Amino acid sequence: MHHINISDYRNDQAVRQLLVLAAEPANEQELEALLDECENLQVLVQAAATGQIVALAAYRHSDEYALCVEYLAVDGSHEHQ
Repeated sequence: MHHINISDYRNDQAVRQLLVLAAEPANEQELEALLDECENLQVLVQAAATGQIVALAAYRHSDEYALCVEYLAVDGSHEHQ
């Protein structure tokens, strides 16, 4: 797993699909707003052997000892792995 800067992945279809799974935006405009919101969060991803991103967690630190997971999604083909 590694952190990404969401602005570098705005057009990555896998990242967009995972955010749709995580937050269910109603339309493209809401998805773009969600991507904007994620620019203020830490984003951790997992890639498959092919390099495609298959899991995503967007979180923020709520204090020095805790964090709050805002969005979490795993591609259906990689669940339970």
